[in-house]
Amino acid sequence: MFNHQDTLRTSSFQAQVKGRKKWHVCGPDQTRFLYGAGKVDFFHPKYNLYPLARNATCYQYVIEPGEMMFYPRDWWHQTYNVDDENISITGTIADGLNFDSISHELQTDVNRPLPIIMSPSMELREAMEGCYDWLAEVYGGSLA
Repeated sequence: MFNHQDTLRTSSFQAQVKGRKKWHVCGPDQTRFLYGAGKVDFFHPKYNLYPLARNATCYQYVIEPGEMMFYPRDWWHQTYNVDDENISITGTIADGLNFDSISHELQTDVNRPLPIIMSPSMELREAMEGCYDWLAEVYGGSLA
């Protein structure tokens, strides 16, 4: 997977079931060194093309079976399957710290001429509006 931040601005976790996965993660404060999604392959960086990438403070780990990786909202991450056979379970976390940005990203996306995340039917769009209201009620916020 190329280096990126998650579109919905969520925190996520990945549990490694089989095989090993190499991770490269960078905090959102490192964005100025990363040149945008998919530009720098941090497993094979071309610093002559992306010299600022040398200044990024990032971390690399190899996750083994039975281990779990967590990264917070807006963290950059890139992965590489070390082994040919690889099984992972991934989850996205929605909570009081990010419900507003998740709702905003979904609402913005479904109203684009060419949605990136999903292209829901009108029925699903209407049902999603109820979800946004419910999230705001549960987490004590407002999307206005």
